[in-house]
Amino acid sequence: MARLSKAELIQTAKDAIENAGWDVEILSERGVHPAELRVARGGVRHLIRLYIWNLSHGGKSRSEAEFRIQVKSGVTQFVRMTGERTLILGWDDDLAVFAAYDYNRHARALGSSPSLQISIDTLRAGADRGLAARTKRNKEIVVAVRPDFLASYVEEQSKLHDPVEAQATVEALRMGRLSSAEVEIQRLERLIRGGAVPRFGARNEQLQRRVLLNRLARLRENMDSAPPGRSMIGHNRPPPEDEDIPTWQEVQQAAKEVAEELSTPKPNLERITARALIIEKAGRLWKALKDEAQKLGTSVVDAVREKAAEGLTLILLYKVLGGILTWLHVTLS
Repeated sequence: MARLSKAELIQTAKDAIENAGWDVEILSERGVHPAELRVARGGVRHLIRLYIWNLSHGGKSRSEAEFRIQVKSGVTQFVRMTGERTLILGWDDDLAVFAAYDYNRHARALGSSPSLQISIDTLRAGADRGLAARTKRNKEIVVAVRPDFLASYVEEQSKLHDPVEAQATVEALRMGRLSSAEVEIQRLERLIRGGAVPRFGARNEQLQRRVLLNRLARLRENMDSAPPGRSMIGHNRPPPEDEDIPTWQEVQQAAKEVAEELSTPKPNLERITARALIIEKAGRLWKALKDEAQKLGTSVVDAVREKAAEGLTLILLYKVLGGILTWLHVTLS
């Protein structure tokens, strides 16, 4: 597991928030820890006190599934000044994911060489799906946060550590990402064209690539065996918002081309984002047309057939779309 310097860790967090569209200024001197950051977007501003360490295994006497941050750098107590948000983070460079701990559970003076734990399963879930919140034995909710969700974590920090609101907030943030997928893909396109350097070959990039290839294979298999029903061609009605609806064949071809790129050592990211936009558009418009068709009514037999074939296709489309976004974020982080 690669270990980053303190300055590199701080920069990793800064880049993650900045890549989400926020202006980020590091107020403290380089390498000073905790770091002080000022972040702004539109009329929203936050002051952040950032504590961050490398994650490592829990030690010889601990479970293989346990990882931790060891609180060093002369930190004897976490501090939150009036108007600040305090982040206590660990970073796993192999999985490219943060562990985020609840300040309110650790606000008192710390003991000698304290450590804060998180399970590898939680880290993997966060790396895979963007966010994962798990309750530890001490009742603390610890959150695994992929870099593309770190700005969302800053915004929703209190809810994500709340036992009542944590899971609903995680799901809302994940679904919000899919509902704004077109905007997010276009933002990633701009990063790529602006010279963003992809990280091919890292452990988590390879993991997410395999997950996405499996989802693409399932989608293509389903589409090959389930021709489109009437609701996906719109009952001869115009497409929502006068948009051209991608054809069944265009989506099959887009999925094929994404899979081809992912089968190469260095995929063409611009080609993948272009095909991802076709998949996103198909999922969005096909669902709108399917909902409209259901309002008009179909025969029972047709409804059952179309629900089985098209419903699964829509589910797989969104799984593929989520997989593409995850892979792109991990590759560009």
